[in-house]
Amino acid sequence: MILPNKSITIRKIKPGKETQWQDWLRLLSTTYRAEAAHSLISENVLTEEAFVFELNKEWYACGIMSSNGEIQKADMNLSVNQKHKEIMEECLEKEKITGIPGYDIQVKI
Repeated sequence: MILPNKSITIRKIKPGKETQWQDWLRLLSTTYRAEAAHSLISENVLTEEAFVFELNKEWYACGIMSSNGEIQKADMNLSVNQKHKEIMEECLEKEKITGIPGYDIQVKI
């Protein structure tokens, strides 16, 4: 059995952009869900998760991607990826925290 690779990224949310970012996450999981899933397949991504958290009165966005191989670049011809990039640039600081260790344990009962 091949275990998936994990990519974990954290970025600070710009002040005052927390609600807009959270609204975008909701749209990705509802309105844009089918197009986002199509994009993830072309990127060789099995799962993608995103959440926000507050630390010391600052808000952060965390994204976790799993893949059975090399994660490919997003197809920027897809409107969902264009919109995602636009909103990321508007809402998130450029500096990324990457290389965060993690693990994934799945149990079948």
